[in-house]
Amino acid sequence: MRWQRVILDEARWIKNRRSTSHRACLRLTAINRWCLAATPLQNDVDDIQSLLQFLRVEPLDKYSTWLTYVKK
Repeated sequence: MRWQRVILDEARWIKNRRSTSHRACLRLTAINRWCLAATPLQNDVDDIQSLLQFLRVEPLDKYSTWLTYVKK
């Protein structure tokens, strides 16, 4: 099923890229994606990357690019 819009409330729950929740959210197909989070950055700058991956913000949705340009 393809959705018009997926709104992810409490988006901090997908910050762990290895979690089942994160992988399940990435499989959702939608034209538009939104993330709602009061505290998107809790522990590490990588918390933001998982949100960018869900939002499909290129090129930072790729972890290798993130490591090269942001986290170094």
